[in-house]
Amino acid sequence: MQETERAEPQTRQEHIVSKEGAMSISKVQSTAQSIITSNKLQEGGHRMSEQNKTLFKRYVDEVYHKRNVAFIDEFLDPNLVEHKEEIIAFLGAFPDLHITVEDLIAEGDKIVGRVTLTGTHQGELMGIPATGKKVSFSEILIVRISNGKVVELSEVADTMSMMQQLGVIPS
Repeated sequence: MQETERAEPQTRQEHIVSKEGAMSISKVQSTAQSIITSNKLQEGGHRMSEQNKTLFKRYVDEVYHKRNVAFIDEFLDPNLVEHKEEIIAFLGAFPDLHITVEDLIAEGDKIVGRVTLTGTHQGELMGIPATGKKVSFSEILIVRISNGKVVELSEVADTMSMMQQLGVIPS
């Protein structure tokens, strides 16, 4: 009786051929899973971005238009207390202050807002007594939001233009 040789089971690797060359089925599955995960993260990031935009607009409306300074505590992280003091002082100097959101861009947990501030200088601001003059100037804010609160805040305001309009520095 002749002994037959048993072949060891072999793992068969299937391949897909594309322009880039051969790719194993497992590599295709792994790549597809990465794309799906990335899309889900982007969708989640998009939802978070939209929620943060809504929060930013609500903040502008509550604090600057409705003068609800209590909302500052809901919006700002407690570590940003100095910003609360600046906001309250600014509202005192410009009680009719209005903010127009010109641009609002959000990506993940960050928002960049370009706003125009308009108001009448009716109270002291940085040692400058009320002038009764109306001002309008731009500001860019970059904020990072975590758990519904601003945890980082950076702003660049055209204070030179504001000071020129107040007559404090020459035009």
